[in-house]
Amino acid sequence: MRAAIAASSRGTEEALYEDYYDLQHQMLAALRPRVVGHFDLVRLLSEDPARDVRQWTGVWERVRRNLRLAAEQGAWLECNSAALRKGLAEPYPCRVIAEEWLRLGGKFTLSDDSHGIGHVATNYLGAVKYLQSLGVEHVWTFRRRPHPWASDQGRASLEDVAVPLSEIRAQFEPVAKQ
Repeated sequence: MRAAIAASSRGTEEALYEDYYDLQHQMLAALRPRVVGHFDLVRLLSEDPARDVRQWTGVWERVRRNLRLAAEQGAWLECNSAALRKGLAEPYPCRVIAEEWLRLGGKFTLSDDSHGIGHVATNYLGAVKYLQSLGVEHVWTFRRRPHPWASDQGRASLEDVAVPLSEIRAQFEPVAKQ
């Protein structure tokens, strides 16, 4: 953590956050991703991961700028349950960022950030409850559709599909109660 802070443009944690969101903005502008993941991953390097980033005016301006750009591009924000596995109190993104995203009309998708089968769907129930506490009713995913005129080798397309959080929650609550 100290090395990351020292490497920031001004050697402070606030500058580390500002640098992170400036780099994120460059990525959003250049790549225009459909899904923006790990929005506030920088919290892992924080001395206070639960800090309300609105206290840092420059950081909050950058967060809002990036959220506006992602919304304008039609991106979804990933609600990533791995933050819970890593000891943070909330998934990525934290509540104040998620609330701002929702004010912009943004949509969420759900991820566990698994890098192996042992983490598949880890903490999904916690992430679903978190989203529901924000008033979110659906998360979004893609459904692959074959091209109507193509053979098996033809190009497929993706359609956006809303999945009710209540259905996802029902899949995990019985497991959690055992």
